Amino acid sequence: MGLEFLSADSSLLPKIADFLRTCFCARPDSVSFRSEVLHWKYFRPRPGWDGSRSFVAMQNGDIAAHAGVWPVHFLSAEKEVNGVHLIDWAASRSVPGAGVHLLRKLAALTDVLLTIGGSAATQQILPKLGYKKVGALKRSARVVRPLMQFRAAPPPQWKRVLRFLRNSAWAYAARISYPQGWRAQYVSSFSSDLDRIISLRRASKASSARTVSTLNYMLACPAVRFSGFLLFRGDDLQGYFMVSQVGCQARIVDLWVIEDTPACWRSACAIAARSLEENSDTHEIVAATSFESLHNSWLQAGFRQRQLDPVYLYDPANLLADALPIHLSLLDGDQCFLHDAAHPYLT
Repeated sequence: MGLEFLSADSSLLPKIADFLRTCFCARPDSVSFRSEVLHWKYFRPRPGWDGSRSFVAMQNGDIAAHAGVWPVHFLSAEKEVNGVHLIDWAASRSVPGAGVHLLRKLAALTDVLLTIGGSAATQQILPKLGYKKVGALKRSARVVRPLMQFRAAPPPQWKRVLRFLRNSAWAYAARISYPQGWRAQYVSSFSSDLDRIISLRRASKASSARTVSTLNYMLACPAVRFSGFLLFRGDDLQGYFMVSQVGCQARIVDLWVIEDTPACWRSACAIAARSLEENSDTHEIVAATSFESLHNSWLQAGFRQRQLDPVYLYDPANLLADALPIHLSLLDGDQCFLHDAAHPYLT
């Protein structure tokens, strides 16, 4: 019997959860596949996509493949392009080709497909499916509390000691001066005051779009705690950033400022880091971006590059060919909250 392509509804949620846990060899209590997290990812209304964001290929009443939609809307100075970052893409080994079949079906529903990182097997197959490598998401980390990190890190003991000594040196070296006149203000939700800042994401190169509604959707994520902050210089609103607290790691999943200048980026990065290091539960701060100016600003704020996630794009009509590289952050996929208990830190 052939494969049936379906937009899943919530009645399939238990089957989807079991299927994904099996495919990803996940623990029964895995945060990513808890029912409330799956419901939020796929069925809670979200700007940029109407209806279900969970799709399956069925065979004989069983799930043969699954793919989730994480909407990504790209803006440049001249155009707007709709995209999808596929998440929870998995297929049964007993049904060869089911995963590719599902990908092809989803490609027909949008302009471009995006993938950031992925397993070695995924990165091997993507070019064969028409994806092109168009950049990298650079993850950087700043050690805040090396002693607490040392106590929380898994064995072996001798590696922990060496890591503690290295991280202590990094934490000491990361001490920097902070910009005068800048401050960060926590907000429980974002308001229309931010619209003017967000509208400036349209530039000569493609940038993933943001809306106040999308940011507030992320604040409601049940997987981990998300927090929003506004950036001020004096009394003037300069930008925003958003943070997810994943265990004892604080991830700056998105940051934007009104002025695209090195000085403004540096100030925003420094004050964001300072705001987060005051939380005693934070042992490490992580930031990620594909935007070189912002990445350099994180390095100048005491961060160290720790991971490089390749960015792949399926763009058969070359809609974004003249707007590369794309400006992305952790908010453009589920990396903003994924958690590996065996590797809780980047440092």
